[in-house]
Amino acid sequence: MQVRQALWDTFNIRSGEGPTIALLSGYSFLAGVFQAYYISLANASFLADFGVDYLPRGYLVTGVVGYLVGFWLSRLQRRLSLPHLLSAALALPLALVFIFRLSFWLAPGPWLTFAMFVCIGPFISLVYFVFRALIGRLFNLRQSKRLFGLISSGDVLSAIIGFFSVPLVILLLGNVIELLIVAGVALALGWFLVMRINRQFATVLAT
Repeated sequence: MQVRQALWDTFNIRSGEGPTIALLSGYSFLAGVFQAYYISLANASFLADFGVDYLPRGYLVTGVVGYLVGFWLSRLQRRLSLPHLLSAALALPLALVFIFRLSFWLAPGPWLTFAMFVCIGPFISLVYFVFRALIGRLFNLRQSKRLFGLISSGDVLSAIIGFFSVPLVILLLGNVIELLIVAGVALALGWFLVMRINRQFATVLAT
């Protein structure tokens, strides 16, 4: 008990904040895992198929796709409650990751690596939109300022571990494309965590 209280004091955690911090830190960690493996695969595949000279076009299309996703999200905000909005925001990248992996089996080609590349920015934006929305709703302004760094450190730690472990994971799985499976599993687990948060804090999120 004394050790636990010492940890709470060290990280400036107040009474009653522990469970919420644990759930959000878990989501942050999984978001970092998804980011590391998806970005590694998408960037490497794009450069292998198109080369560095095609990057400007890729970034241009990424901006257009990002704008369309932002427009779609803003429309949903007017129609859905926050819990449903957060679920939909993660369901889109999760569904596309599944489609990308299925396409590598059925119809691989440069079009697929291009699509994965232009989705990097929108995917990361959606994942962190959910994260920031949850922090903003579950904590007040003072709590957010005090705890944001602690909670978001999970994503920094997992991203560092993820990027460094990519060669080992490829060696274990035998195919670089399987990084998509690891990224998809991390995102799916993050989605389930958000569903749990939605249920546990339904009253606060629906206000």
